[in-house]
Amino acid sequence: MRRRVPGCPFCEADQLEPLLLAETRRFALATAQRPLAPGHLVLLPREHLPSFAALLPEADAELRELLGRIDAFTAGELGLATVVENWPSESEREHAHAHVLPDPHGRLLAELRRAGGTAEPLGLIPADLAALHQRGGSPVFAWRAGQAWALLGGPRPNQGLHGWLAERLAAQGVPPPADAGPDAVRRWRRAWQRYRRDSGGPPQRVVTCFLRRDGRVCLFKRSDLVESAAGKWHGISGYLPDGADPLEHALEELQEETGLSREQVALVRAGAPVPLGEPAERPPWLVHPFLFELLSGEPRLNWEHQALAWIDPGDLERYDTVPWLPHVYQAVAE
Repeated sequence: MRRRVPGCPFCEADQLEPLLLAETRRFALATAQRPLAPGHLVLLPREHLPSFAALLPEADAELRELLGRIDAFTAGELGLATVVENWPSESEREHAHAHVLPDPHGRLLAELRRAGGTAEPLGLIPADLAALHQRGGSPVFAWRAGQAWALLGGPRPNQGLHGWLAERLAAQGVPPPADAGPDAVRRWRRAWQRYRRDSGGPPQRVVTCFLRRDGRVCLFKRSDLVESAAGKWHGISGYLPDGADPLEHALEELQEETGLSREQVALVRAGAPVPLGEPAERPPWLVHPFLFELLSGEPRLNWEHQALAWIDPGDLERYDTVPWLPHVYQAVAE
């Protein structure tokens, strides 16, 4: 399980998940809660770390690959982006994150490099940042078009990076986003899914968990706050981050959505992945189903669900479920 800090909005699934566009094993990409410009995204480690300098060197390839995908995505939407890490904080609750802002002409990056004092080119991003940090500096990571820099020295304004960026963007005449609420999140999520499909990416993988107790299976009714299938009955389900272990992520989803720890459940069966969607839908979905026995405790509801029901598995098709749920359940049914 990754390290989390209570009270950190990037560690709290109820706060972060509604904003998520994509996850990999170590990183998450989300829409900004307080966007400064159209297409303002946030890149962050999934584990609570004080800065990108705390990443292990083995994270480099994964970070570079995700940054390359961000480049391709933003270039196709609003122009090539500049990515800059938030200035480090002394607070333990500060979760490392980087702002992704469309910067088609590179003017924002030029101002960042001037503000950073010295801009050292980076090779192996996490290792180089860690080495610079050990020298006594507080490097800030910046990226654009496949090139990376550590920004060293320079002023650190009182209003923080968010305020500094707001000033610079306003001076450049960049308009504030017309919408910054749920509609904007849905629009950028659809844009990311379209980019993933059109770029011929791998299937979108999903984990779906079924809870069983005394021969009955628990269904969860999706709330009106979720983007898709609101009001439908479902299992515990979530997108599988690229490179993540399906079972490990299934246990994480159970804990986040029901409050049940891994000690309170036992794996009964992991079914073979179930493909969904027509071949023309690139990429199709691939669902990893799991059946768990509830050993103790009671599942609770989070923001994604408004009700739960323990049912006889034979009655599954009588419920208004997401269309593919009965088919996926058969992959783990006894």
